[in-house]
Amino acid sequence: MSEKKNIWFGFVGSFSPRFYRSIASQSFARSFGYLVLLLLLTSVVLSAKITFNAQIAIQKSLEWINTELASRIPEFLPEINIKNGEVSSPAKQPLIYEWKDSAFVLDTTGTITSLSKYKSGILITEHALMVKHAENNKTQTEEYDLSKIKSFKIAPGEKKGEFIILSFEQRSFSLTQKDIERLSDIIGKVIFPVVTIAFFLYFLFAKIFHLFLFSLLSLIVNTITDAKLKYDNLLNIGIFALTPPVIFSALVLVLGLNIAAPFGFLLYIGLYSLFLVMAISECKNINSYYLP
Repeated sequence: MSEKKNIWFGFVGSFSPRFYRSIASQSFARSFGYLVLLLLLTSVVLSAKITFNAQIAIQKSLEWINTELASRIPEFLPEINIKNGEVSSPAKQPLIYEWKDSAFVLDTTGTITSLSKYKSGILITEHALMVKHAENNKTQTEEYDLSKIKSFKIAPGEKKGEFIILSFEQRSFSLTQKDIERLSDIIGKVIFPVVTIAFFLYFLFAKIFHLFLFSLLSLIVNTITDAKLKYDNLLNIGIFALTPPVIFSALVLVLGLNIAAPFGFLLYIGLYSLFLVMAISECKNINSYYLP
């Protein structure tokens, strides 16, 4: 098998122990090039799967935002105005939204002055903002004076397709349906390349670590079988022996197979070890008659 075929046909050949006789003595650079190609293609396949699922999720989210969320924003987002440090709102007060042990409270009437009933939350009074949260298993409450704020407003959108209006001092912003669609379009376009690069970098570092970690197993098998292989031979074999477990792992993810984490990892390690042992045994004494 030619050097060119070692790279392109390694995907299929790596499943045959006899194939390793043809790559054991090639240059490590060529084997590493194969590893890069294998991991790049694996990353592309997995990224395509994730991108496809993400596009579906984005589309469903857009539909929910444009229907459910748009109609319920006025229900959950009260209009809040701050003029020269004084808070006002046309909403009926005290206004309380509770989520388990947390709450958002708006009360400028002075009826509620603390968040003692809740483990965490936000309280907006006539002149202050209180935030209660847990840190290092201790509850802390921080209070912020609003007297320095001259002008601020947050309110539900007033026009069709407008979700939220936000103004601060002399600046005004609005979150609209077009903004959400534009953002989702950008996310949809960058998911594939970003996820592909992330997968590839993770796989590259992980497989290089696996390769040198399992080179200890290769040395042990080399000694037990008296294969008389050089360390370079063992590294080449170790790279191509990654193919079956890598493809196995990719198929599990693409097909959405539910394999418990410990068992999936053990299957990966077992498959890799099996091909290492078979390949080294098949390449026994190759250096005595095979010229690189």
